[in-house]
Amino acid sequence: MAALRTLQAFTVTACALLAGCGEPAEPPPVPTEVLVAPTTMTLAALGDTVRFSAQVKDQKGLPLATAVIRWSTSAADVATIDSVSGLATAVGPGSASITARAADATGTAQILVQQRLTALTKLAGDEQIKTASTQLTDSLAVKVTDPRGNGIRGVAVEWKVTAGGGAVSPASSTTDQTGRAVTRWTLGPATTAQYATATVSGLSEVKFLAIGTHPGPGLLEGSYQFTGPLPAIEPRMLTVDGQTLQDTLYAGQVLVFFDPLTAASSASSVITAAGGSVLARVPNGGYYLAGVAPRAEEAFMTSMRSKTGVRTVVPHGVGSFMGVTVLDNCAGAHGQGVSGAITEAGAKVDACKQVTTSGNRPIESLVVDEIYAAAAKGGTIMLNLSFNGGPSLIDYESQSTIEKWVSHYSWKRWMRPILETVASLPEATRRDMVLTVSAGNGNMPIKPLLDDLRTDAKLANVLKKNVLLVAATEEAYPLSNHASDDPDVAVFGLAKCPNGIVGTSCSAPLALGAIESVGAIYDLGGANALLAAKTAIATNANHVLDVKELVTKAEQLRDALKTDGAAALNVTGISIPTKGATTIAVITPAMANVTVSYTVSGTDGYFLSGTKRTDAAGRVTFAIEPGAPNVVDTISATAVLAGITARTTHKW
Repeated sequence: MAALRTLQAFTVTACALLAGCGEPAEPPPVPTEVLVAPTTMTLAALGDTVRFSAQVKDQKGLPLATAVIRWSTSAADVATIDSVSGLATAVGPGSASITARAADATGTAQILVQQRLTALTKLAGDEQIKTASTQLTDSLAVKVTDPRGNGIRGVAVEWKVTAGGGAVSPASSTTDQTGRAVTRWTLGPATTAQYATATVSGLSEVKFLAIGTHPGPGLLEGSYQFTGPLPAIEPRMLTVDGQTLQDTLYAGQVLVFFDPLTAASSASSVITAAGGSVLARVPNGGYYLAGVAPRAEEAFMTSMRSKTGVRTVVPHGVGSFMGVTVLDNCAGAHGQGVSGAITEAGAKVDACKQVTTSGNRPIESLVVDEIYAAAAKGGTIMLNLSFNGGPSLIDYESQSTIEKWVSHYSWKRWMRPILETVASLPEATRRDMVLTVSAGNGNMPIKPLLDDLRTDAKLANVLKKNVLLVAATEEAYPLSNHASDDPDVAVFGLAKCPNGIVGTSCSAPLALGAIESVGAIYDLGGANALLAAKTAIATNANHVLDVKELVTKAEQLRDALKTDGAAALNVTGISIPTKGATTIAVITPAMANVTVSYTVSGTDGYFLSGTKRTDAAGRVTFAIEPGAPNVVDTISATAVLAGITARTTHKW
């Protein structure tokens, strides 16, 4: 039995080895074909991905699910691919072949990385401040990016100056491997905001801002103006001196005056720290126009008033109801009338400076700019401002208590920036600057308001040496604002004014024309011509600027300048202790050889005018012809060079 089992085992084994026992065996499946999906793919941004898949078939065309697949790329700098998962990632522009391999079989797909232009953004160079007509310190730089923010190489960027003049170089540049393109910008001559743009076809342009500053040296060095666009005009409730009122302001703008010695960088830092930005400035004058968030004006002003070096902070107001600001002269109906008044008074109109906005509303900050611009020219400077009409044409006496308070506030809000601007000028610059300013309308007494402004010594000095406020006569314009015996306010009779302008709008330029003419005729310059005018108005109780008296005072001043010594400028007071047929005037401090002018005007028409020089006791004596009983003489005496006047009356 054992031998038989052995034979059977041998027979089975031999059959298996020879494969001759039954049908032949099938060959095992092998990978013969690889199909890749998708066959092509375009990626729009670096970092974009696509997962490829592959189907492997054997020699019979049947799917071979157990096949092991390995992935590879022909250009790893274009697209990488995970060798196991088939996840491809775009890494650079170009094309690459993606290969799937299973044993000896392969399949391919094409991948194209073509970054789509999606955004043009600023990198550097915006909001630089540099002297006009010079090249900016930093290049303008932009970046062109794809949807994932990656830079795109080889894109043409066009550069162009759109406002302010100047030039860019190059005008066209191509992005580098990071997507960055640059140019250099040389500013134009404008001392304002200037603009340039970068554009790429199919994308939104990018705008660059630069500020061109005045080259200096001098008053305007480092300055620049605000050119808009203007913010909306909106009502604001403000608290001033504990009183709440509504004012009409340019939303989000405030005027700030620093001590002129404050460095521009320091002033800008203070404004920025308080939540503002600098829209315009004259650093050497300490003037800044600040931008703040709308409805944050009062909080900003409160904060700024406590800062070291800040002199004055006021809201940027709309101004008055008049339409045009005249500085020497102006175009437009109202301005032409004012210019005509200056010419009618015998003076020459040198330039036209019209400051208006849409809606013909004057802006205080532009008036400030024009004063600085005129001052920078040097020499004798004659300016006329005829648009301070006042808050309303309602007679002051018929206004309510709060309406009167608002009238006071509005008038001072207008005057203070003007006085601060002139006060900020170097003494040598403003020595021959004369401003005639309309006293305004509404029949409001303005002497108390001027006295309040004079509590600031700098502003008092400006009022005395540089400014004459001009009112109209009661007969010609009863709504003209007035002052009781104020040394810096004159009343000027109205002649026929061009274009039908009336009131203080006409009186102020007429007065300036007279002052300018007399100053030129007697070679006095602006400061002394104004001194002659103020001496003339001090001689009469109504403070009327009589042209004949102005001529007389100009002649006396011209002669005194030739004969009096410098000590005559130091006279601090004058009095008339003795009056009548023998009248004596005495100067303080007492000194000899000081020219004193005198004027006598009687209610009977008597008139006497002349000059004498003081004796060692500082006295001059002059005789007055006695008048009839009850005749009243108005007697005035003036220390000519010092411009100090005493006035009294004598009843016969």
